[in-house]
Amino acid sequence: YELENTKLIKRMNKSFEEIYQYFTKINFTTKDEYKRLNNTYYNLIAMHYESFLMQIEYNKFSSAIVLSRTILEIFIKSFYCGFIEKEKNIEVEYILSEKYKFPDFFKMLKELDEYKDKSGAGFNGFFTQFSKQYLGTYEKLSLFTHGKGEYIRAFYKHDKLSFTNKQIYEVLNIFYKLFLHLSIYRLYMFCCFDEVKYFIEQFKVDLEDKV
Repeated sequence: YELENTKLIKRMNKSFEEIYQYFTKINFTTKDEYKRLNNTYYNLIAMHYESFLMQIEYNKFSSAIVLSRTILEIFIKSFYCGFIEKEKNIEVEYILSEKYKFPDFFKMLKELDEYKDKSGAGFNGFFTQFSKQYLGTYEKLSLFTHGKGEYIRAFYKHDKLSFTNKQIYEVLNIFYKLFLHLSIYRLYMFCCFDEVKYFIEQFKVDLEDKV
């Protein structure tokens, strides 16, 4: 996976710059509270994602993993607010208050995968893949952050901070696709449907498989 990692890292950096430049041409200013919340979450994730890429470039993969857990949490919360809480007419001011508590991570995944819009369209199992039954991405990242799990076992076994090229590729691939999906979601929230079509076509190959 060493060659694949090199190619993927190059693609991730290139696409990040392309998306950043593309979004500077779109006016995301709005008074709509849920669109503003989407802007907030997107910009926060973009900032963390850029730091994630920098950690990878400097071969600080363990730090990138810790950061990636935060990215995944905010990613799920962004979709949860935009589809679940918005439909309940929950005020954004309340969501941002100390009184509001997000549901358990896996409960949010379940609710998102059960979500259907007025036309009956849903996410078709997209969020299930992060659950314990499938990739278990969140659990792996959480265990590492708390000093447990397969990544820590690898450190213990080899007596040094060590990751396989396959492990690195899997994490890179997950978060590359997450950022692409989040960028498309931002355009969707602002009803930029032509731009959504353009993005899906532009990154078609990268979006074909599940993260």
